[in-house]
Amino acid sequence: MIDANHEKPKMMKSQTLKHFILPITLLLFCACEEDKNPIVTLEEDKKSNFRIEYQHSGDTGDFTKSLEVGDNFVFEDSQLEAPTTLLDKDLVKNDYGFTSTEPMSSIEVAVTSVIIPFRGDDIEMKVRLVIFRDDQKIDEQEFTTTAADVSSVHRLKYEAE
Repeated sequence: MIDANHEKPKMMKSQTLKHFILPITLLLFCACEEDKNPIVTLEEDKKSNFRIEYQHSGDTGDFTKSLEVGDNFVFEDSQLEAPTTLLDKDLVKNDYGFTSTEPMSSIEVAVTSVIIPFRGDDIEMKVRLVIFRDDQKIDEQEFTTTAADVSSVHRLKYEAE
C-alpha cells in the first residue's frame, strides 16, 4: 500500500532539486562561454621611453635652482642613476641629459628658480627643457625668471603613446 502522504515529500524534493540545479547549470554554461569581446588596451598599459634635456643660462649664480625628473632616470653621459630631484649644488654644469631606465606610462618634470636676495634688479636666468618620447621630440619649453619675478615653478606632465 502506498501512502499518499509519503509520496508528497519525494515530489517536493525532486521539484526543489530541479529548480535549484537548472539555474546553477545555466550559470555555469554562461560563465564558461568564450568571451567574444576583443581585449581593450587601457591607457595605463601604454608605456614609452623618455629623454629629458635640461639647460640653464644667464645669471645662474644669482638663483637657487632645482630640477625634478622623477624615478628611473640615468644621466645620459655616464649612465649613473640620477636623483629624483637635483638641487642647486647638483646643477653646476649648464646642461644635462637624462634617459629613462625603463618604459613608463608618464613622467612629470618640475623646474624651480628662486632669486637670491640683494643680487641686483637686472638679473635673469633661463631654463630650457626638451622632452623626447621614444626618440621623437615632443616638447620644448623655455622659462625665464627675473629679479621682478622673485621665483618661478613650472611642472610639466607627459603621457606615453
